[in-house]
Amino acid sequence: MASGQGSVSLDFGGSGANAASVVVTGQTGITTAALVEVWIFPRDTSGSANGHTEDEHAAAHYAGLFRVTAPVSSIVNNTGFTIYGQSLSTKLKGPWNIAYAWNG
Repeated sequence: MASGQGSVSLDFGGSGANAASVVVTGQTGITTAALVEVWIFPRDTSGSANGHTEDEHAAAHYAGLFRVTAPVSSIVNNTGFTIYGQSLSTKLKGPWNIAYAWNG
Protein backbone atom coordinates (compact mmCIF):
# COMPACT_ATOMS: atom_id res chain seq x y z
CA MET A 1 0.00 0.00 0.00
CA ALA A 2 1.23 3.48 -0.86
CA SER A 3 2.38 5.84 1.88
CA GLY A 4 1.58 8.85 -0.29
CA GLN A 5 -0.32 9.42 -3.50
CA GLY A 6 -1.86 12.18 -5.56
CA SER A 7 -1.74 13.97 -8.87
CA VAL A 8 -0.21 17.17 -10.21
CA SER A 9 -0.22 19.17 -13.41
CA LEU A 10 2.94 18.97 -15.53
CA ASP A 11 2.80 22.03 -17.80
CA PHE A 12 4.84 22.24 -21.00
CA GLY A 13 3.67 25.83 -21.54
CA GLY A 14 1.73 27.59 -24.26
CA SER A 15 4.56 27.73 -26.79
CA GLY A 16 5.49 24.09 -26.28
CA ALA A 17 8.62 22.45 -24.92
CA ASN A 18 10.49 19.17 -25.02
CA ALA A 19 10.86 19.02 -21.23
CA ALA A 20 8.99 20.15 -18.13
CA SER A 21 9.14 19.58 -14.39
CA VAL A 22 6.97 20.07 -11.33
CA VAL A 23 7.89 19.98 -7.64
CA VAL A 24 5.65 17.92 -5.37
CA THR A 25 5.70 19.06 -1.72
CA GLY A 26 3.81 18.18 1.45
CA GLN A 27 4.97 14.54 1.45
CA THR A 28 5.48 14.04 5.18
CA GLY A 29 7.40 10.85 5.88
CA ILE A 30 9.08 10.48 2.50
CA THR A 31 12.78 9.61 2.60
CA THR A 32 15.48 9.06 0.02
CA ALA A 33 14.84 5.31 0.48
CA ALA A 34 11.28 5.71 -0.89
CA LEU A 35 10.14 4.14 -4.13
CA VAL A 36 8.30 6.77 -6.21
CA GLU A 37 6.15 5.80 -9.19
CA VAL A 38 4.73 8.35 -11.65
CA TRP A 39 2.49 7.95 -14.70
CA ILE A 40 0.27 9.87 -17.13
CA PHE A 41 -3.16 9.88 -15.51
CA PRO A 42 -6.15 10.29 -17.87
CA ARG A 43 -7.98 13.25 -16.34
CA ASP A 44 -9.39 16.06 -18.45
CA THR A 45 -7.38 19.32 -18.42
CA SER A 46 -9.10 20.77 -21.52
CA GLY A 47 -10.58 23.59 -19.44
CA SER A 48 -7.05 25.02 -19.10
CA ALA A 49 -5.21 26.91 -21.82
CA ASN A 50 -3.72 24.32 -24.22
CA GLY A 51 -5.27 21.56 -22.07
CA HIS A 52 -5.98 17.98 -23.10
CA THR A 53 -8.99 15.68 -22.97
CA GLU A 54 -9.10 12.43 -21.01
CA ASP A 55 -8.75 10.56 -24.34
CA GLU A 56 -5.64 12.56 -25.27
CA HIS A 57 -4.09 11.64 -21.91
CA ALA A 58 -4.85 7.95 -22.51
CA ALA A 59 -3.48 8.09 -26.07
CA ALA A 60 -0.28 9.81 -24.87
CA HIS A 61 0.19 7.07 -22.28
CA TYR A 62 -0.34 4.14 -24.65
CA ALA A 63 1.55 5.69 -27.59
CA GLY A 64 4.55 6.57 -25.42
CA LEU A 65 4.38 10.24 -26.47
CA PHE A 66 6.46 11.27 -23.47
CA ARG A 67 7.95 9.77 -20.35
CA VAL A 68 7.75 10.91 -16.76
CA THR A 69 10.24 10.12 -14.01
CA ALA A 70 10.87 11.00 -10.38
CA PRO A 71 14.54 10.17 -9.79
CA VAL A 72 15.72 9.24 -6.31
CA SER A 73 18.12 12.20 -6.48
CA SER A 74 15.11 14.56 -6.54
CA ILE A 75 13.68 13.36 -3.20
CA VAL A 76 13.98 15.71 -0.22
CA ASN A 77 13.46 13.94 3.12
CA ASN A 78 10.11 14.69 4.75
CA THR A 79 9.26 17.20 2.00
CA GLY A 80 8.73 15.83 -1.51
CA PHE A 81 10.29 15.21 -4.91
CA THR A 82 10.44 16.51 -8.48
CA ILE A 83 8.67 14.96 -11.46
CA TYR A 84 10.33 15.39 -14.85
CA GLY A 85 8.60 15.00 -18.21
CA GLN A 86 10.48 14.49 -21.48
CA SER A 87 8.96 14.43 -24.96
CA LEU A 88 9.98 11.43 -27.04
CA SER A 89 9.15 13.08 -30.36
CA THR A 90 7.74 16.57 -30.81
CA LYS A 91 7.23 19.59 -28.54
CA LEU A 92 4.31 19.22 -26.17
CA LYS A 93 1.97 22.01 -25.12
CA GLY A 94 -0.07 22.73 -22.05
CA PRO A 95 -0.84 20.84 -18.86
CA TRP A 96 -0.82 17.06 -18.55
CA ASN A 97 -2.15 15.29 -15.47
CA ILE A 98 0.49 13.13 -13.75
CA ALA A 99 -0.31 10.75 -10.89
CA TYR A 100 2.17 9.54 -8.29
CA ALA A 101 2.44 7.05 -5.48
CA TRP A 102 5.32 6.35 -3.10
CA ASN A 103 6.16 4.05 -0.25
CA GLY A 104 9.12 3.37 1.92
